[in-house]
Amino acid sequence: MPGSGPLSVGRISPDTMGADDRALIEHWMQEARDNPPNIEEWAVFVASLRYAAEQERRGVRDDRLPEGMTSAAAALHSAANFIIGHDFLKNGVVQAPLFRLFAAIVDISEGKKPSLFTPVVKISHRPGDGAVQANVKGICARAMTELMNSGTPLKDAAKEVLKAAKTGRVKGHSKLSAQKIEDWRGQIMTGPGGASEVAIARYSAPLPPEAANSALSRAQWLLKAIAESPALR
Repeated sequence: MPGSGPLSVGRISPDTMGADDRALIEHWMQEARDNPPNIEEWAVFVASLRYAAEQERRGVRDDRLPEGMTSAAAALHSAANFIIGHDFLKNGVVQAPLFRLFAAIVDISEGKKPSLFTPVVKISHRPGDGAVQANVKGICARAMTELMNSGTPLKDAAKEVLKAAKTGRVKGHSKLSAQKIEDWRGQIMTGPGGASEVAIARYSAPLPPEAANSALSRAQWLLKAIAESPALR
């Protein structure tokens, strides 16, 4: 499934499909409507996902796995178990990709190098930021801009974002400074070449309705996201 950039990885969008595939997606959506999950099984699944996120918030880690993978493995395991509990899903073998990914994580826990995690794209230069760090840069820079648009001076805006980033223990927080956040914003404002595509896309992404319409409310929503989102760690 080819994509046009880092943000397209894993994305399934009916808008880019042909008519036959869109019809297939709609058929499967209707099948899902006709076969809703048992409420208790659904509750177990949701609780398991939330517990995986809580483990990450607490910093719980399986020493056999890389940083950040423990909670991902728990969430993945929960999703696979939820699927195999439903015949109409299990019969379609929809769990196969999830189990293949989980098997690769198990390989890592045993000190093996799974082929599934071997990069396909070969580069001759030093790789840039990972996706998590790029998202940290984008959302921190956007929060700083919204604060400035609400009337907060540049230096004070950077300090507020830094406080949220430290509270949320975002990736790289131990070495983060207000000046570094200012620099991130400056890089993103210069466009491609100054910052990664992912960071720029995250900076420019539309915010959800609950962020409201004023610069101050958007800034507050972003600061809360920085302080609380485990995905930025």
